[in-house]
Amino acid sequence: MKVAFIGNINSKCGIAVYNELLFNALKEFTEIKFFSERNEEEDNKYIAYCWDREEFPKLSLIEKIDEFKPDVILFSHEYGIFPKAYFFTSLVSYFKLKKYKVVTIFHSVYENHQDKLVTESICKNVVVHTDEAKRALVRKGLNEENISIVPHGCSFANEEESILPRLWNHNGNEHVVLQAGFLFYYKSHLHMLDVIYELKKKYENVLYIIVGSENPLCKSEHDKLYKEICDKVEKLGLTHNVVIDRGFVSKNVLMSYIRTSYACVLPYKPDPEFDVFAASGMARIVLQTSTPLLTSKANLFNNMDDVAIKCDTTDSWVKSISDIFDKKFDENKMIESRKAFLKENSWENCAKKLIDIFNIAK
Repeated sequence: MKVAFIGNINSKCGIAVYNELLFNALKEFTEIKFFSERNEEEDNKYIAYCWDREEFPKLSLIEKIDEFKPDVILFSHEYGIFPKAYFFTSLVSYFKLKKYKVVTIFHSVYENHQDKLVTESICKNVVVHTDEAKRALVRKGLNEENISIVPHGCSFANEEESILPRLWNHNGNEHVVLQAGFLFYYKSHLHMLDVIYELKKKYENVLYIIVGSENPLCKSEHDKLYKEICDKVEKLGLTHNVVIDRGFVSKNVLMSYIRTSYACVLPYKPDPEFDVFAASGMARIVLQTSTPLLTSKANLFNNMDDVAIKCDTTDSWVKSISDIFDKKFDENKMIESRKAFLKENSWENCAKKLIDIFNIAK
């Protein structure tokens, strides 16, 4: 079976990281080639950089797909990568006319956005990451038989399949809270500053580290949010309790931050109108370590109740982080739950599920 994988790869983007890991897993089971959005990388045996998100029509992509003659085309879809519906739907329509099987992974499902049905409906072989995302699409009017569930992939950080222990406490501080990820408003850095303000009343040296990834395409939002964070830090008197490291960091740097922190927080709070059924890649990176993970109850963290502590109000965040600082949680139980989660949702298992979908695709 020949598979053409369309998306972005080797760029500063969470979806690109997902695509790379899934691509490597699928290589073990099928003949596959990646057809990527252009960046500074050069073509190689497995990857052709041949289209841009604002380009229409994507003639170079179409030409290279036709040359490859795949049995299946796999789209890794995110609305930011296909910003106008017809950029995507015209491709799907063309490939179906050419008798290719088309399978689409929808990383984000917005139940309250009826407009997005014009994108979702044209895909007759849909893949989502959670049961909740599937139910949301069915409620919107899609045929349940066309929707399959493949969880977001996971991996251990080492070949021994063990959870990475903490590193030496280089910070010299046992009250370190880390939030890593892109500087977007829905990730609630501003609310977390209120939590840190309350924690400081009990832990004077509490340290909130923000590793703020950035994408040049979103520079205006990154800059605006960074200024608001800095202004609020000063207003709350937290100048010496907050560290901000801006920029897209390597996996090694990110793991160092995680493994020298005492709690990792992902307090995402999407606007109700933009509530999204998705799966957090950052959460799955934290699960490779023994550092406790606290998340909001947003739909990006569905099916993670056994491996993350869920919080919603300021008081619940303060209490849960305090319990971690005071060692009032079962670390051994947490580690065993993480091992089971990572094994069940391995990239290999995800690739096998996709191969099964390819075989029955319409």
